[in-house]
Amino acid sequence: MSKFYQWFGYWALNQCPKTQELFNLISAHESHNYQFQSAHENQPNELEKSRSISFKIAYFGETFISTEAHKFKIISFAASGIKNTSDAWIKLDGNHLILGRDSLGRVPIYWTEINQVIWFTSHCQLLLPLLSSRTVNLTAFYNYTCFSYVPTPLTPIEGIFSINAGEEIIFSWLNNQVNHNKNITHQWQSFPKIVNHEKDAITQLQTLLKQSVENQLEAMTDETVGICLSGGLDSSIIAALLVKLGVKVRAYTLEFEKDNLSEFYYAEYVANYLNIPLDLLYKTASQETQVIFNGENGDQLFAGWTNKPMIAANIYQLQHPEHQKDFREKYLQTFHRLYGYERRVFTSETYQKLSLNQPKDALKYALDEQFSTCLLDRLRRATLMLKGAQNIQPRATYLGNDNSLWVRSPFLVKHR
Repeated sequence: MSKFYQWFGYWALNQCPKTQELFNLISAHESHNYQFQSAHENQPNELEKSRSISFKIAYFGETFISTEAHKFKIISFAASGIKNTSDAWIKLDGNHLILGRDSLGRVPIYWTEINQVIWFTSHCQLLLPLLSSRTVNLTAFYNYTCFSYVPTPLTPIEGIFSINAGEEIIFSWLNNQVNHNKNITHQWQSFPKIVNHEKDAITQLQTLLKQSVENQLEAMTDETVGICLSGGLDSSIIAALLVKLGVKVRAYTLEFEKDNLSEFYYAEYVANYLNIPLDLLYKTASQETQVIFNGENGDQLFAGWTNKPMIAANIYQLQHPEHQKDFREKYLQTFHRLYGYERRVFTSETYQKLSLNQPKDALKYALDEQFSTCLLDRLRRATLMLKGAQNIQPRATYLGNDNSLWVRSPFLVKHR
């Protein structure tokens, strides 16, 4: 099956011809060999036995399907291509539809409600033909200028929503109305047991990371794997572990026009040291391998780009409490985008429509102190939930998806 995946579907009470028409419109618009799954659930209420819930999904690519009593129950997707893992899922549970995402955020899910029909998809643009009018979501656009990504559950388009990583949305019918509520499936929080000795911590970290790479190589025999290599610490460590495990490795990097931005020199140095071939451009990888590794999330876990200025600011404020600032505002400023420059960036008409507190509100839950016992854990939680799950991981998945590659991130594994 193709590693490029795509899917969309609907869930409705008493399907009408118009719903099927719209479904056919989307599937005809996309030039892919879709496979289809459908299901019908009769309402248990005696007064509503004439009503039934209809479900249909079109999909292609590597997809894992579970059935029960010959009835479709669950469909799930994994960006890594590793069986028995799931980054996103769609479940039918009686008269409930459940859309969920893993907390690591690798595979997005988008949804909209039109005439009491729930439509859902892997790619936001697939829902556009369903909308009677397409309006840019100003709040989402403003957040993008602050973060360089649109925070969930917002999307760039009014009326289309995304699901937060680590959550499920459960849809149900009540009094002929669609209702939905949220279920948190995973919570990032401080580990109750702290390793106090540096040597023990180093040994445990080395063991866990090596196990993670080994597990993601499981079932691979003599295949060549790729590594996205910047020459930095995170990707170089993963490349070294792959080589140490005896795997055939090819490295891929990017070249920029300006010398001061180029990573090629550093990637070349590491590749030569590890004695592995190095190529330019991501697209080359799909011609030489099926699986590509990366060092993503090393920054989120180990005091990376966002965390460093926050740690420095915290140390400064311990010495100068009179200069205390709102923590969320300080965190926003670490993104180095347009927050705080709204009057200079937007027209006066647009400025009046902005909710200036919204970007800080988007950070509130991720920065909630109740889940962390120390500053570094609070920052880890935030970077995993924000830039990690909402930007870096989905972006890596889309890049791999577009080039028919499984994407594997050894730093990004939950150890239970």
